[in-house]
Parts: sequence; structure tokens; C-alpha cells
Amino acid sequence: MVRTRALLAAAPVAHFDESGIRVQGKLQWAHSARTVTLTAYTIHPNRGEKAMNAADILPAFSGGAIHDSWGSYWTFLCEHGLCNVHHLRELQAVLDLDGQPWAKAMGDFLLSADQAVRSAVAAGEDRLPPAQLTALEAQYDGLIA
Repeated sequence: MVRTRALLAAAPVAHFDESGIRVQGKLQWAHSARTVTLTAYTIHPNRGEKAMNAADILPAFSGGAIHDSWGSYWTFLCEHGLCNVHHLRELQAVLDLDGQPWAKAMGDFLLSADQAVRSAVAAGEDRLPPAQLTALEAQYDGLIA
């Protein structure tokens, strides 16, 4: 497990999350760190920075950390990116609770961008063609405006 944690800490991009879990009837937190090929779990009584330090991945991590924007993640000195699954959940809540049509449009956009990336990967590409990326950026800018 030490080697897995070291490999995760050296990864260019990794995904981090935490979820409540019952351990002997008490609430604890399952912290996960993963890439496409590696996963590490840490069970800890705390949800935040103390637990993330104990997991011993984020303190040494300098790549892109994809997460749900929980405040403790921002204390680590690495690049940060937010998880679109969490964005989709929040956008659905805005749509359900407030009926805001922009939330559906943004959710649809994120899903279409995800599909574009999946199609590129399936075709053996490691990035979107420049014209397609430019079109997605323009669509995003239009939604934000």
C-alpha cells in the first residue's frame, strides 16, 4: 500500500473524495484517491485536513487534484480542478429547487463536452481537435454570458 500511495502522490492527475461510513456503529470517513489504474482508501474518524494528511497522498501531491471543492482540499499546494459529477448534482438541485433554466443548459453542456472527450479517447486521441475545443469554449462562454 505504501507503493500505491507513492505512485498516487506522483500522478499527474488524481481524483479525491470522501464519504461517510459506519465503522462499528460510529460515523467515520472513507477517503479515496484514484487514477485510472490506482486506488487507495483510508478510513479515518475525521473528514478534513487531518485525515487527508494521515492518508499521506495529498501532502506530497503536486499534480492536478480533482475534487468536490470541500474546503480541506484547498489547503494542499497542488493544482485543483472540480469534479463535474458534483457540478451536475448541484445544477440539478438548482433546476429542481429554483427552476432556473440556465442550470439545465449548463448540465447539458457538461454532458456533451464529456461525450466529446469520451469519443476522442475512444478514437485514440489524447485531446480534442483545436476547432472542437474552440467551439466548446465558445458555447461555454455563451452560457456564462
